[in-house]
Amino acid sequence: MSTQVPRPSTLSGARERFGKYEIIRRLATGGMAEIYLARATGIEGFEKQVVLKRILPQYADDDEFVSMFLDEARLAATLHHSNVVQVFDIGAVDGQYFLSMELLQGQDGRHLMRAAARAGGLPIEHALSIVMGVCAGLHYAHEHTVDGKPLGLVHRDVSPQNVFVTYDGNVKLLDFGIARASSRLSQTRAGSLKGKIAYMSPEQCSGLPLDRRSDVFSASIFLWEMTTGRRLYTGDSDFEVMRKLREEDPPRPSTVGFAYPRALERIVLKGLQRDREQRYASAEELLLELEAFAREARMPVSTVRLSKYMRELFRDDIEMWNQRERGEALALSSGMAPPAQEDLSRTETSVPGPAPPIMYSDPAVPLPPPRRGRAWAAVVIGLFVGILATRMATRHETHAPTIVPAAATVPTTTAPPATTATRPAPAAELPTPPPPPSVEAAPVAKIAAKPPVDKPAIKRAPPPRRPPKKPLATKKPPANWDPESILPP
Repeated sequence: MSTQVPRPSTLSGARERFGKYEIIRRLATGGMAEIYLARATGIEGFEKQVVLKRILPQYADDDEFVSMFLDEARLAATLHHSNVVQVFDIGAVDGQYFLSMELLQGQDGRHLMRAAARAGGLPIEHALSIVMGVCAGLHYAHEHTVDGKPLGLVHRDVSPQNVFVTYDGNVKLLDFGIARASSRLSQTRAGSLKGKIAYMSPEQCSGLPLDRRSDVFSASIFLWEMTTGRRLYTGDSDFEVMRKLREEDPPRPSTVGFAYPRALERIVLKGLQRDREQRYASAEELLLELEAFAREARMPVSTVRLSKYMRELFRDDIEMWNQRERGEALALSSGMAPPAQEDLSRTETSVPGPAPPIMYSDPAVPLPPPRRGRAWAAVVIGLFVGILATRMATRHETHAPTIVPAAATVPTTTAPPATTATRPAPAAELPTPPPPPSVEAAPVAKIAAKPPVDKPAIKRAPPPRRPPKKPLATKKPPANWDPESILPP
């Protein structure tokens, strides 16, 4: 059996062919399989994008695991429900076992809760919409029959990683087949369920036979976490978490620090009963209780509202996905090699769809470099303000001296010429008296002292006191002058 798995990220130019599929790029690496975005091709130009999941090399040699994987995958391929991911094909190419599923564009529950926490918390109506979709998918699978015979299918791994919310507001339950195979594998391989133990039921931790009520308990854990924004079961080790699941009652959601609806709390706690006889008997009962609560609380639970919320919350991820698709289409149409893709296997996930969003809170992810444009703008503004202040100071020094002398010269302009008082008038005309001294001097002083209109007001020194006017010199009339004469002496 061949275990060599080609890496599409190392290819350049032509894409890798895997049977009838053309691999576009790798999306992620999970615990048991690698996930690729692929294109199924057929006659007459038929094309369809799918998600291709291939078993990892370390599990490909395990005949027991491969047998369980194929058995459960065949069962999952018979499920056709709007809340269950559709499996299209199962097979092997050169000893590499795979299954192909529908392509989903959205986010899994884990990344959704993280993004919602950064944005202030997931609204309760959207949390209810998601959990109600999970319950609908679970009930369909639990009731599923083949040739009239019930399969008794139990998911066994209802966790945030296996709940997918699309950007269209649809909720999909993933990995019915692989979940059961991994559960059986855990009996001989330690550590294969790391990260999933916190969502097990008490009977699952105890190794008892499971039925649909085990999935109800796991769905109720997911409901508790979606409505509170916190993890329910944590511990220093997996054994500590399993002990809490078997021996301790879960805390009330209302103890997390905000006004949690009492009616919803009653529903959550009933689904988390450690005794499965006191739990909801089916996922449908839990679904009906949640619908009744949403109706009584008048919460707007709808697919359209959830779609709008998802598109607003993951706007950058949607744009990144669209840009990548346009770049690949342009490269293929021009005959060039597809653009190099980054390795997305840093985050382990088994979720089909677009790449997991980058978490800037992750210390392994470098933060973007600081923007320096604002610093240059501050330097330019500072230089401009300095030049403007210098020019204003220069204008102040230039205009200030011209104001004071204008006021100082007023007394010299008010004195009339000496010849004006002594010049005789012609005999045939009446004499014209000289104008008052202040008539011409006042406008001149006012214009000279007026500050410029387009310049800031300048505090001027008060004008000096004007010296008292000297009386005009008078001459004694001649001796032969007649005082009654109308002519001047």
